[in-house]
Amino acid sequence: MKRRFLTRIFLLALAVFMVIVLVNITGIFSGSASTYPAQLGSIEVAYDVEGVLLRREIVVASNRGGSVEFLVDDNTRVAKGTPIVRINTGVTAREAPVSKYHNQLTTLLIDLPALKARIRSLEDELSYLVRESKFEELDAVQKNLDHLYVIENSYDTPQLTLQPTTIVGSTVNGLYEIRAPQAGVVGLRISPSDALFTYENRMILQYAKLGELEEGVIKTEVAGGEGLFRIIDNRASYVALILEGEKFEAFRGLEGERIDAVVDDVALRPVVEAVFETDEQNGVILRFMETFEGDQDIRKIKLRVIPKRFRGLVIKTSSIVAEDGGQGVYVMKSENDFVFVPIRIKGVSGEEAVIYSDYYYVGDDTEPTETVSLYDEIKEVGR
Repeated sequence: MKRRFLTRIFLLALAVFMVIVLVNITGIFSGSASTYPAQLGSIEVAYDVEGVLLRREIVVASNRGGSVEFLVDDNTRVAKGTPIVRINTGVTAREAPVSKYHNQLTTLLIDLPALKARIRSLEDELSYLVRESKFEELDAVQKNLDHLYVIENSYDTPQLTLQPTTIVGSTVNGLYEIRAPQAGVVGLRISPSDALFTYENRMILQYAKLGELEEGVIKTEVAGGEGLFRIIDNRASYVALILEGEKFEAFRGLEGERIDAVVDDVALRPVVEAVFETDEQNGVILRFMETFEGDQDIRKIKLRVIPKRFRGLVIKTSSIVAEDGGQGVYVMKSENDFVFVPIRIKGVSGEEAVIYSDYYYVGDDTEPTETVSLYDEIKEVGR
């Protein structure tokens, strides 16, 4: 009786063991690991941002007021001395509007003492790096210093003013005529704050404190000394972007490089003129050589910027794991048999990453590191 009981226990245990082996072999319950093939492709690092449009321009005012008759259309290119407007000085003009920034100009400026302290700190850091022969770190510090020097120099000739350039005209057929003081494109839409947004001010304005910008209008009457029209050098337009976190970091090291941008579905190729950091704000100045719709009138501009594009093998970021002090993915060698393969990432955007394929070098290594190859089956979720 006892022997029969033991036999049954043995057979039951054997059956359970065989079931476990069968499940492991067939993967009935665990299921096969989800994989995908490594394929060539490209990803882009793109952001939808809002910036402030600045130009090399002057705001022109007449020294006498009255009703206004423009002699040229908006957005017309004119030569120096071209008659732009005639003013009927016999009409009593209303008072000139006052900009909402009138009593807060100083608050719009970057803090100069803080800027100088930051410059001194970076100069000390640069001297230390030279003494310690850490030449590979010099370039980043020097570029940062160069940006701050540009901002500091802007204070040598202060441009933060709401005052336009007043022009003395002449009487023609009983009307007071104002001519273009220089060649350029005429902008007839004008706001009380336009004088702030000149090229010289691009990196000394605290953009976050501007709030909703004042809109421009075409004048029908004007007071003496009130902004009347703008003369714009439209060979280039400049957009100031104030950025934080990863958006700002994406532009680091791109000074002088062309990037992709889209404005109102129009593809453009601006140059990254400057990347700057201050205590108040981090930002980028983009220089656009191309024209786009309304660029002579608008101040706030919405655009999509694409600072980086990467091409190579595209993988999912969910596949990436850390192992042995490096990053890698699990590549299938046979059914449910995976091996860890190290990778080197070119760039990441969202849930995708681009990596180097076949092999890559690390530092001064003379032997390449083997990595993922085209069409390798990669485990979708690491480990």
